[in-house]
Amino acid sequence: MGRSILSIIAGYLTMAVGVSGALAFAAVLVLGELPTDLAAFEAPTSLLLIELVIALLAAAAGGYVCVFVARRYPMRHLAVLATLMLVLGVVSAMLEDGFKPMWSLIAVPLVAVAGLGWGGHMRVKHQQQ
Repeated sequence: MGRSILSIIAGYLTMAVGVSGALAFAAVLVLGELPTDLAAFEAPTSLLLIELVIALLAAAAGGYVCVFVARRYPMRHLAVLATLMLVLGVVSAMLEDGFKPMWSLIAVPLVAVAGLGWGGHMRVKHQQQ
């Protein structure tokens, strides 16, 4: 049970740290600096598209880590993490409504779930070799 919980937490933290760090770096590259007033900040479409790529890659890393730590029943652990991501995506969409376009609020969690599946699948393939 402890390893199962740890696998979900490790996968989530991998995604969160990856997205936060990479998105901050991308924001500096695209905007020249980090936005100071987030309430008034409107992200350009280019940054929102970069966010989708970052979400995919960070989620793939998170899925890989989740399956690596879990060892047994990898798809169950991945499904729990994917469900958590979808729930957090809905909560985020409700909290960020008006700050970001609706297409971005919907696309990011869906892309993240796809990335989780991709990363988890890569780890399962590595285990079989």
